[in-house]
Formats: sequence, C-alpha cells, structure tokens
Amino acid sequence: MLEAIALKIITTLTGYLFENYLDTFKYAKIDGAPSWYAQSSSSENLHGYGFSKGGIESIDKARALCRDDLQNKIQKSIDVIAYDNFRHVEDGAEKELVLRFKNDEKLPLFVEKETRYEKIEHQNKREDSLFHDAREERTFAGCIIPKQAVIEYQTERVNRIQKEISLHRNDKAMDDLDKEFL
Repeated sequence: MLEAIALKIITTLTGYLFENYLDTFKYAKIDGAPSWYAQSSSSENLHGYGFSKGGIESIDKARALCRDDLQNKIQKSIDVIAYDNFRHVEDGAEKELVLRFKNDEKLPLFVEKETRYEKIEHQNKREDSLFHDAREERTFAGCIIPKQAVIEYQTERVNRIQKEISLHRNDKAMDDLDKEFL
C-alpha cells in the first residue's frame, strides 16, 4: 500500500504541474510594471516573480522574492495534493509518508539551486512630467524552474522517504521477533 500512496503522490503532482494549476496564482497589478511581469510564457516551466522598491540593492531583494514565490507555489501545491488526496490515510507508515512529503526542509535549497532568472528590470526614479507620473526606483524580477526538475526532485524524495519507512518497518519487525525469542 505504501507503494500505491507514493505513486499517487507523484502522478498527482505531475498532473498539477502540467495542468497549469500553479500558474493560476494571481499577482497584484503594479502600475508601470514591465509587460512580462506576472505573465507565464511557457508551460514547461514554473514561473516566479518578485518586486522590490529601492536602488540597486533592490535587485537582490527582488531576486529573493522571486525565489520565495517559486518556493511558495511548490509548497502550496504539495499541501493541496496532500489535502485533496490523502486526508483519509490512517495507516501509520502511509500517514508518515504523506507527512514527510508535506514537510520538505530541503525545498529552499532545491529552489535556490534550480532557479534561473529570465528577466530582471531595474527602473530608475522618475520625476512627474507631462508624459509620465512620478515613480520611485524599483526592480522587477522573473525566474523559472523547469517543471520536469520539480517532478524529478519530488520523485526522488518520495522514493527515499518510502525506502526509509520500509527500513524502519523492517527494523521494528526484527526487534519484535528478537523480543519474542528472548
């Protein structure tokens, strides 16, 4: 049964990614934002966006917010998958698999490693004029992670968790047998 739960986790995640569920997250409209901001251009990639006010230092902030956006999208999809498909799971090992799948402490590292920045646009301060409204300095960032990389990462995680749970079950069974014979 553990194998069936693991397979369902991966197939459901794949479905969510390629049905563009993650691209339905809405972004606040920012006046004067570049035309590409918050516009997903490819179904093969998961898109993230970041925006920060300020000078040149806002570039790093916008990039960090972009990564956070990707991380939040992945985590929200995992939470939705677990809730929609596995809230009824009662078996201890299966429940542990789902809980460990939901709580990925290495997700920030994965996102940091896999993120590619497609666009970063820094806009300088502009004074009010006849043709333009005034604006502060600000930076917009757009980044991507290939959806296939997310699927491969999560598949590896589920397989590793499944193996750890199986080994734990085997060790526990051996301990129980040892207790019976001693």
